[in-house]
Amino acid sequence: MTAAAAARPLRIAVVTEVDLSQPYGHTVHLTEIWSRVASAGHDVTVFVPRVGVAVGVAPSDPGHAGARGFPFRVAAIPLPPVPKIGLALYELRLALELIRRHRKSRWDLVYTRSDLYSIGGWLAARLLRRPHVTELNAIKRTELLHEGKPGHVAWIADRFERWITAHSERVVAVTEGLARRASRLHHVFPETFAVVANGVNTERFRPPEEGRVFRADGMDVVFAGQLTTYQGLLTLLDAAGLLEKSIRFTIIGGGPMEEDLRRLAERMNVSEAIRFTGPLPPGELAGRLHGFDVAVAPYTEARNIEIEISPVKVHTYLAAGLPVVASRLPGLEFLESEGVGVLIPPDNPKALAKTLGELLKDVERRSQMSLRARRLAVERLDWNDRAKELMEVLRSVAVR
Repeated sequence: MTAAAAARPLRIAVVTEVDLSQPYGHTVHLTEIWSRVASAGHDVTVFVPRVGVAVGVAPSDPGHAGARGFPFRVAAIPLPPVPKIGLALYELRLALELIRRHRKSRWDLVYTRSDLYSIGGWLAARLLRRPHVTELNAIKRTELLHEGKPGHVAWIADRFERWITAHSERVVAVTEGLARRASRLHHVFPETFAVVANGVNTERFRPPEEGRVFRADGMDVVFAGQLTTYQGLLTLLDAAGLLEKSIRFTIIGGGPMEEDLRRLAERMNVSEAIRFTGPLPPGELAGRLHGFDVAVAPYTEARNIEIEISPVKVHTYLAAGLPVVASRLPGLEFLESEGVGVLIPPDNPKALAKTLGELLKDVERRSQMSLRARRLAVERLDWNDRAKELMEVLRSVAVR
């Protein structure tokens, strides 16, 4: 590639079924990394379903670059309110809109974040003879089955994922383990895969200006993320019942398990020790994290051990200068090797309670972990670095 080609801005269509009105990890990933790419001078349009009001996008001006702060354009494609086939129709409309816009100004490539069907971007790319890149964040079949979805839905999603993965120029995975597993399951050459891990906005998420003051007579523990089965929140509730009252928990986030967790906390008589806030936008979450001493990520072994994990929440904790207690799973080993966290056996409430009790008494250890956590996030986990890695992949396949 010539120096001129390497420096030329790209026109990129990013397609997804992610609802930007939901403040979860996948939304953060999508908006953060593409904001960095667009800010570097590339022309990025993100195509999303019109579901409610997209975060950061004025509903009266869905195609405006920079609406409420996004440096990329957002194109909201109407999501048909048709049970079961609404997303399939969305993918067809998406393909047609990509083709229509290409006639006015040509795409250099189409990038699909693989979701349930995810065929619209690939179809448009093939009809337009543009390169196509797929992003995988999980094995969709496994994820749907863990969420309790019917087997036939998981089977259909798996076939779409296998097709789009096998017929893309490159596949971007968030972990090495996911790349290896997808390569085997979908019969795709390993060299097709590139790994670009999750990151964190270290400008938004940072420790309080006055620094953290740790004390030995009490400890506030936070979990922030989507409330789903594989997050290990049942383990957290069980651990809360084993701990003294000086350790208090706050669960920030929403999701399919929220109401069940609230009711279960009442039945287990731990509701006084656990506060639920519901979901918070990233801007508000950043300030809320200032009030905590330790963060937890008690992931279950199921699902997570297969593909390794690169969790947005853990990186967010570290950027905020929070020591982390997490499950001992592939992808999280660095928490102990870097001295920023403690790993415990997954699905083990006693181990979680024991570790939190030990951290309560060891103020100096928490203080040192906090300082190392922030330094690690700034030096190795920032989204700016992730965006540069992604652009190396995209330039390798873009039309020149």
